[in-house]
Amino acid sequence: MGDHNYVAVLVAPPRVLKGPSPTLATVHRIERVLRRAAAKGDGPLSFAEIGRRLPAKKVRRETVKAAVEELQRFHLVAHGSRGVMWVLATDDDVWQKPREPLA
Repeated sequence: MGDHNYVAVLVAPPRVLKGPSPTLATVHRIERVLRRAAAKGDGPLSFAEIGRRLPAKKVRRETVKAAVEELQRFHLVAHGSRGVMWVLATDDDVWQKPREPLA
């Protein structure tokens, strides 16, 4: 067979939320906000700033936080003390680089 390079990504199971969870539409809206911020070169965004940039009039901080946690679970965003950033690289150059094989 041919040479294959594999990348293993561990995804944690979702945590149990108290109260209602964010809708898929809300998660997608937050994803778009974070992708646009990354494309413009904005730095990390706070939960409050993400909420302000959403098209909805007002989204609760807990809803934004739960949606960000879901995106983080799939390694699409990074969350630190300075805020949240989109980190998934979709540029073709990134995926064309040679990879180190897993041991």
